[in-house]
Amino acid sequence: MPIINTVPFFKVSPFFLVDIGEDYTTGTKYQVPRQRFHYIIHFVCEGKGKFVKYSSTAHTESIIESGKIFGIYKDDAVFYRSDPKTPFHYFWIGIDGEEAKNIMDYIGFSDISPVLSIKNGDEILQLFQNLLEVTSTSSKYTCLESFFRLINALKINAENESSNNLKSNVECTNELLIKAKQPYQKHTILLQQDLIIRAKI
Repeated sequence: MPIINTVPFFKVSPFFLVDIGEDYTTGTKYQVPRQRFHYIIHFVCEGKGKFVKYSSTAHTESIIESGKIFGIYKDDAVFYRSDPKTPFHYFWIGIDGEEAKNIMDYIGFSDISPVLSIKNGDEILQLFQNLLEVTSTSSKYTCLESFFRLINALKINAENESSNNLKSNVECTNELLIKAKQPYQKHTILLQQDLIIRAKI
């Protein structure tokens, strides 16, 4: 059975978390083709399978396996299935809001590149596990910090040929926070200072 944490309170900026979860699939795991109504980031930590994406501009079929992430954009129709011999174990996080697409783009996903390889899978696994834990036990600001750390790590570790100059964790945090605080500057400036301090530790 999958572990799923819904995060209904998490609306502190132009994006919000919808849910986060973990699932150990079986060889019969099969998501029927259907449209998604928010953005979803998946990280495969074991096994493999197949991912098919249909959008208004592209149709892609990809192998998903341990050490890869795949992204689903809002309104895309997708399906994926687990390999019968080596079913996959994966984490996911759902996001939505005005800034959600920019976060997906920032990581390196695109219509033609919905699947990316990760250089440091152990780090990403630990960050997903931590975020899954804090969303069930901690305040929304602790969740926000853990979320940004995960997004930064995905950005830095994603194997994307179009990203020639990878940025440091602090630089990524600054860039994300500038985007997040623009429409909500009054409410986010203290949080920005706190996250930058924590990112330097």
